[in-house]
Amino acid sequence: MIGHHFKKFDPNDGAKSRFEQLLDMFMQLLTYTNGELSEALSWMNELDKKFELTDDEYGIGDFIEDLKDKGYITEDNQLGEIKITPKTEQGIRKRSLEEIFGKLKKTKQGDHHSFKPGQGDELNPESRPFRFGDMIEQIDFTESIRNAQINHGIESFNMQEDDLSIRETDFKAQTSTVLMIDISHSMILYGEDRITPAKKVAMALSELITTRYPKDTLVNTTWLPTIQAALEINRGNTEQAIQLLQAARQFELEWLGRAWPVYVRGLAYLRGGAGAEAMAEFQKIIDHRGLVPIYASYPLAQLGLARAAALTGDTAKSRKAYEDFFALWKDADPDIPILIEAKKQYDKLR
Repeated sequence: MIGHHFKKFDPNDGAKSRFEQLLDMFMQLLTYTNGELSEALSWMNELDKKFELTDDEYGIGDFIEDLKDKGYITEDNQLGEIKITPKTEQGIRKRSLEEIFGKLKKTKQGDHHSFKPGQGDELNPESRPFRFGDMIEQIDFTESIRNAQINHGIESFNMQEDDLSIRETDFKAQTSTVLMIDISHSMILYGEDRITPAKKVAMALSELITTRYPKDTLVNTTWLPTIQAALEINRGNTEQAIQLLQAARQFELEWLGRAWPVYVRGLAYLRGGAGAEAMAEFQKIIDHRGLVPIYASYPLAQLGLARAAALTGDTAKSRKAYEDFFALWKDADPDIPILIEAKKQYDKLR
């Protein structure tokens, strides 16, 4: 007989475990601390003292041990330090992706994941191995059964996760995503935190590109390294940023979108104190103005050149580059933070 079964409401039924609750906070803190594990854990200790996040049964020490056991952090006995693992880095990107796109309202058919139902995409003949997070609807059952028969034999049929094959899809509309993030000091002027939301968008797009466009040469050799390099610059890892951008050298400055890897590489050199190298990168963009006549990368390259020249001690060249930048932005709103900062730097050269 079909009917209804009622039971007493339990607020803890289906709730997250203590570890999962603390993990959510830990991931958020890592975003704010640019991946600095010790600083994030220090913040968690302070928050625990103030808001009593843990109790005698489960404390911060237990949480750290669980992080180690579950592969979120690892301990280097030789160096005597604890650091986050690639699993944690991917987790931060994935959470940013869900935070940015998961809150989108349902509208016309698209491809960004949201918590609203929608139609899928057109299938293509290509397939790939199953990865954690793939939808059941994407499984190519014919190919998966074939793999199981090959791997385990016909007589004792058994299907494992390694046997599953996923059918790739084609998008019905071609789209381009362009990201420009100001990573200068102006992002934290006046006590406002503009950089954290920008980092979340960058990490979300990085995860989206990695998981949904793994075979796109243009995206994976140009845009993805540029986004990742910008994040590394913000973390202070300028050498890592320069290394990430090596893949983009073969394609950069061929058309208007390819100036950004050059610009971000120039920023990396500038942040690392290599003024001459930074000047060379910014000068490349200035010398190819025909590719970027109306793009922000051209005036920003003038500003970068001015700062790099000042770093090398070439005051005259720096002053000239600042003046060229101001001429390009003569009609800009006067309260733009990066413009205000540039004027202050220029005044110091006089």
